Amino acid sequence: MEDLKEVYETLLIDGKEQKYFIKGEDVFGLNYLENKWVFCGNVNQFIEYKKSIIIDLPNIKVQNGYEKLRSNKGVLERSNDGKVWRSICVFKDKGQCHNYSIKSCSYCGKHKDGIVNIISTIEKGDIIEDWLFNQLCKSDQLINVTNIGRDNGKLDITFQVKDEIDKNIIRGIQVKQLILNGKNSYYINRLKKYNKDTLIVGISEDKKYMCLIFNSFIGDLDSFNFNINNYKDKKYREYIFNGLEDKCLDHNFFDELIKCCKKSSICNDSQFNENNLKENKMMKELKEKCIENNLLFEPHTSANSPIDVLINEKKVQCKYSSQLNDNLYHFSLFHTINNKVSQPYSENDVDFFIFKHEKEDTFYIIPENVLLHFGYLKTDDTEGKITLRIAPSSYEEYYWTKQFINRFDLINEEYNLSNLSNLSNPFNKFQHKCKLNNIECIRDMSNLIIVNGFLNDKTFKLMISNNKIGKNYQFSPRINGISYHIDDSNVPDFFIFMIEKFPDDFYIFPKDILVEQKIIGTGDIKGKTHFGLPIPSDSENQKKWVFKYLNNFDLLKEI
Repeated sequence: MEDLKEVYETLLIDGKEQKYFIKGEDVFGLNYLENKWVFCGNVNQFIEYKKSIIIDLPNIKVQNGYEKLRSNKGVLERSNDGKVWRSICVFKDKGQCHNYSIKSCSYCGKHKDGIVNIISTIEKGDIIEDWLFNQLCKSDQLINVTNIGRDNGKLDITFQVKDEIDKNIIRGIQVKQLILNGKNSYYINRLKKYNKDTLIVGISEDKKYMCLIFNSFIGDLDSFNFNINNYKDKKYREYIFNGLEDKCLDHNFFDELIKCCKKSSICNDSQFNENNLKENKMMKELKEKCIENNLLFEPHTSANSPIDVLINEKKVQCKYSSQLNDNLYHFSLFHTINNKVSQPYSENDVDFFIFKHEKEDTFYIIPENVLLHFGYLKTDDTEGKITLRIAPSSYEEYYWTKQFINRFDLINEEYNLSNLSNLSNPFNKFQHKCKLNNIECIRDMSNLIIVNGFLNDKTFKLMISNNKIGKNYQFSPRINGISYHIDDSNVPDFFIFMIEKFPDDFYIFPKDILVEQKIIGTGDIKGKTHFGLPIPSDSENQKKWVFKYLNNFDLLKEI
């Protein structure tokens, strides 16, 4: 029915433009969801079809599991039992919103009138946390104030008390949003997991009410609540503040906050789970690498953001993993929205993804456009993926992720996808190794039958062999069947040899060394047309002198 696409007509049905095509007495209508033309009978039947069509769609993940999704007359609906259906919000940004629509419009409360007008509880918490962080930074009694809330440990803000600086003690507090319960009371809950000596700071969204309590105050209870009509009673007065200027025992909120901070729990590893500790270790190592590479490292504190850190003002998401399956590292590539819905990362969420496995000392620095190129990120046309497999640095076969090992140089440049090399190609492999060593390597495109190239103003020839005789692989350093001679104008400055079964290893010989070994001829002495090299691991081989030149990229840096 391809010919229908060119000459369709439109008909307004229930205020929406619908496409159809008449062939003889038959009418074909366009099913938008399946993007195909379907037979609908006559025009009246076409209208009824469009009004009554129900199409089942893939189930959606919601907070309590999965629910059914369908299109009913073009309206998206969801149901938990397949019997009662309710329409959902029509808002789309980085994906379809699945919240129930409100009666007054086709949007949910969060997206009323087609705009984002309600922020999540987590976002509200981030705002309060940032506000308190800024207040603590103003204190002349605290130093090294740090917001660590996104680490999901038992502390949100850490600091050092000036009086304890010689003891190298780091303390921390937990920040909670006071939740309005009815008209006159506030509460905070889920407190049992915090240490008894941890200061818990509760702040209402409008910052009108604050509380300062230690977990030991509430005993075995998991929550703390107070009524604003009687907070001045003795039971509450010591802990509750009505605004910044309200005084308790002649101390306002900020004075009492600093006083309590000095008694709050000492920060140690017990306040972080195992994954937190591993991720924190990764971030410390990443920061050290950034300093080595003269890159500015700035932690990102919001817990409801895909951004973990800013490196030279580039947005970065960091991933740590200990999983290894089928000889490849496995990394999760999804994030959780408001602690409810997990979904793939989307285009423009971040600029770079940085991956680290517990068995590696290396980082994989992968630009956003590369993951976009392979369909890992969610777009209007792509669903995205929730898992990424990365090859270990020791992986012997070609795998595209290996060319991003420790590529901190990419942070300051726009990555050109044309550089996404097939590392199974020997030249691309050698060029990639050069790039990792900050050496510019360009192929000579005038003769693609042989592999010649340029290293700055020097020339090189790359030779590959799979011909093994005895313990050595044989190479043929010759031109037109004749061995090289030092007086020849076409003698390369460097000879690069690679054994096909060992694609990660290169013997790098300056031409002067091959002259010394009489492989390149001088004067009346002819050179050799055949030359044997041992496998990289054969250190007991008689040709011990060659191992000095195995993967010796420093020789290329000296030119």
